[in-house]
Amino acid sequence: MQNGIDTGVPANGSTGWQRLVSRMAGLGLPRILLLAGLLRLLWLWLCPNQPVSDQHIYHQAAIALARGEGFVETSGQPHGWWPVGYSAALAPFYWLFGDAPRIGHGANLLFGLATVFALHRLALALAGPAVAAVAALLLALHPTAIVMTTVHALENLYIPIVLGALAVLVRFGPGPGARWRAVLVTGLLLGLGAYVRAPSLLLLTVVPLWLLLIGIGFWRTLLPTLAAAVVALVVLLPWGFRTQHHFGTFQLVSMNGMSNLWMGNHPGSDGGYHELPADVAALSVPDREKELGARAIAFIREQPVQYLLRCARRCVMTLRSDTIAVSWSEPGLLARGLGGLVTPLKAITSAAFYLVGAAALWSLWRRRRALDRVDLLLVAVLAVLAFPFVAIVGGNRYHLPLGPVLVLLAARGLAGSPPR
Repeated sequence: MQNGIDTGVPANGSTGWQRLVSRMAGLGLPRILLLAGLLRLLWLWLCPNQPVSDQHIYHQAAIALARGEGFVETSGQPHGWWPVGYSAALAPFYWLFGDAPRIGHGANLLFGLATVFALHRLALALAGPAVAAVAALLLALHPTAIVMTTVHALENLYIPIVLGALAVLVRFGPGPGARWRAVLVTGLLLGLGAYVRAPSLLLLTVVPLWLLLIGIGFWRTLLPTLAAAVVALVVLLPWGFRTQHHFGTFQLVSMNGMSNLWMGNHPGSDGGYHELPADVAALSVPDREKELGARAIAFIREQPVQYLLRCARRCVMTLRSDTIAVSWSEPGLLARGLGGLVTPLKAITSAAFYLVGAAALWSLWRRRRALDRVDLLLVAVLAVLAFPFVAIVGGNRYHLPLGPVLVLLAARGLAGSPPR
């Protein structure tokens, strides 16, 4: 017990490592959030970034939404290929405070704090206060999480929604009523997450898994799982009606799935991003998606070995480094005359990614003979989050949602005993 907080670490006979963990747990969530906020504010001052690449699309779409023009391209035509969720979350900030990129960065700071908070809640329910404090502190200090503050990227919103959904799922109280409320709210959050990234819906598979892991019988998991899925789909109905109205086709999520599948799976692909072929440029978005989907599926069926090789290649290209946040923040660093920091920062963010991943693997290895339901849940979540970049298209940014889950696994090992 320290400062009224049960740290989960014995006070008597503790090692130096355990005393360090105890101090970390004794910080408390408010201090960790304050530290996270200060570090992100410092980065905001250091890097007056400008949106480039995909960031520019989300930024401009948010401006249009804030002006009441709808989710439209700069030409005034409705967006169908891009997801609306992140831009819609930025729009109220732009409406209230102006549409400069820095306003979006301020919103990202809040999303970053929400991510730290949600991870703490999830870890607290799964592994206790010591692990929760270590996990939250590691994420507060994580260089990529800090640098992402100046990046207009949907991961800033997607990750806290996913962690929030998982936290709700695992924290329900006793009794079937509490379980039903948790499952329904989880479905609601995952439906909202699909407005940001469609793979959010894949996490519905975690609902029955968790219910089974905590001892709910197989048949009693079916109805809650179905209810969560129904809630998620109902949340997405407005988008489906919108695409029906504008594009003549009913689509519950953004219409980019088949394009991404083609990018990662066609004869000239290396498994990652690829420019769309010129011969589909004149097609409408639904027709283009249909055509590219047919080409990708034909390639997978005709070349299954090549497809599997591309799956392996996608894993390598996605996990080999963690540099996208720094790359996308390069304009801001150059504006400060700090271009020389780009390469060192990429080395730092990648090293942090490697260290957290290694600590997560070590955490699982040291418990390999007694893996419990928490380990199984987190590994399943990692597998679901990895599925898009394994099966569809790879790239440096697609590992970002894995980060907080790896942090939680690492914290579980670090807070349990000193490293060996």
